[in-house]
Amino acid sequence: MATREGLASRGSRLAQADLVRLGAELRVARVGAGLSLARVGLAVGLSKSHVARIEQAQAREFIDVLGL
Repeated sequence: MATREGLASRGSRLAQADLVRLGAELRVARVGAGLSLARVGLAVGLSKSHVARIEQAQAREFIDVLGL
């Protein structure tokens, strides 16, 4: 018998999926605009590695950085 997924677990899973999609959209927009990670980082006050981590949904403070 399969276990039921708790509400908190489901919410976390869905939120992570949303962050992955958003990060991918940000990357498509950045690349489409011809901007480097460094250029975007400079514009928003972050390092290029931090911008890359946001695009990959690996930055823990992803939502804080976006102001959501």
